[in-house]
Amino acid sequence: MAAPKRRSWRRRLSDLLGLPKEVTLDLPRMSITGHDHLTVENHKGILEYGPERIRIGLAGGEMIIDGVDLHLAALCREEAVIHGPIRSIRFLMTA
Repeated sequence: MAAPKRRSWRRRLSDLLGLPKEVTLDLPRMSITGHDHLTVENHKGILEYGPERIRIGLAGGEMIIDGVDLHLAALCREEAVIHGPIRSIRFLMTA
């Protein structure tokens, strides 16, 4: 029960202060440039890494990127940058 109240409180705070929801609600932010560059902010870590599939943990689920010759161009606590021809992006939500 505490989680929904916390979310609604954070959502109201975000609206009141004009803050981006991804900041206050722990939401990921993705940016795709062309078909071969993906940036994921506010991720929860790399779950699987290979040249044809990269799985990234997100709040409440995961993101699955399928492609060819995929690689992590950069990885830090706040951001993951993936390069390589991307064939598909899927989301699996657990909550």
